[in-house]
Amino acid sequence: MKSYMIQDSSTVEYEFLDKPVHYSPEFLSSLTGNVSCDVCDEHNGVKLTKTKNIFLKDNKLYAILEDELNTKNKGFSTRIRPLEFLEHENFYEITKGELLNVDLTSNPKIYATILENSDYKINKGGIMEDSQILNEKNQQIGALKNEVNKQKDRNEQLESQLQELKNKEKESIEKYNEMESKLNNKIQSYEDQLKVYNDKEKETVEKLAKELSQDDEQLFDIYNKMSSEQLLLIKEKNDAHDKYMEEKLSKETGFRGAAGGSSGTNKGGTKPPKDEFDFIKLAKENGVKL
Repeated sequence: MKSYMIQDSSTVEYEFLDKPVHYSPEFLSSLTGNVSCDVCDEHNGVKLTKTKNIFLKDNKLYAILEDELNTKNKGFSTRIRPLEFLEHENFYEITKGELLNVDLTSNPKIYATILENSDYKINKGGIMEDSQILNEKNQQIGALKNEVNKQKDRNEQLESQLQELKNKEKESIEKYNEMESKLNNKIQSYEDQLKVYNDKEKETVEKLAKELSQDDEQLFDIYNKMSSEQLLLIKEKNDAHDKYMEEKLSKETGFRGAAGGSSGTNKGGTKPPKDEFDFIKLAKENGVKL
């Protein structure tokens, strides 16, 4: 006949006690034998059958019933009257008692009775599943694993694309920095050349201004504000004027010498005539602010 596991050697919590109750194998063994007690439906109190024999196996208490029961999704809870017990620090231990009845319930005190009496398995999370549900769960888990693997592949592709973009970005930054460095070097070269030109221009202007002003400070200030190109033009005009005056004096007086020079004199012992020069007009014509 079919036997049903109704109790195991374990510790059970009870709401009305301050400590759990431990059922030792020795105590469970004391409940065995040709014991007849009622088996009831715990939820409605209806009597279902009676026990014929109770025995201990692997520290678990089993009962042979007068009638077979449908125990799918259900387990058993035993009602035991304690006659003697020991109080330990963390639990009570019944040392003597009697079995009053057994209840069939979907919420047993010991869930192992559901596992033993139904087509159930326990998964890694400690959740009970029957075979059909377990198969469905396995199929769902397999589908989820496939989806996870697909997502993992997509993530790897995205990471690869992201890395490629980072490499391109790094390459672009390096090229930009290289171009910027070359441009800065060109700018520095142009600035250096400009400084050399400005220094040379300043030196040339100062030299021409001194030559043209002939120790005239007012005229030097005017010339020193002009460009070398303007001063060279003035020098050419002066040289042409001096040449013209020298040739004119030579024809009229027979005198030959530097026109406008301090050492040149005519036959009468006087300085040769020289056209007056308008310095203010010269400055204005060349955009020099006085």
